[in-house]
Amino acid sequence: MALYCQMEEEDVKPDRFTFPCVIKACTGLGSVPHCESVHRRLVRSGFATDPFALNALVDMYAKCGDIARARRIFDQIPDHDPIAWNSMLNAVTFVMLVS
Repeated sequence: MALYCQMEEEDVKPDRFTFPCVIKACTGLGSVPHCESVHRRLVRSGFATDPFALNALVDMYAKCGDIARARRIFDQIPDHDPIAWNSMLNAVTFVMLVS
């Protein structure tokens, strides 16, 4: 997260590989406000339809305990390929194990 913040400070533009990594780091923090902030930045940066970013968001919201939002993100993925389905299945499994 610190490196991503430094990227922003130095006005380095993210690419399609940046956000899945940042989302994974953010998920590890377990901070919903941080996660939502990264999600907003992803949208503003033009990656709201990127399947890699969307799959990472599904995982992030599930691990933050918001399975409904994870499902809404899953529904935004244009082509539900095996990766998308695995992301959603992992999300549901995670929530079931934590409950």
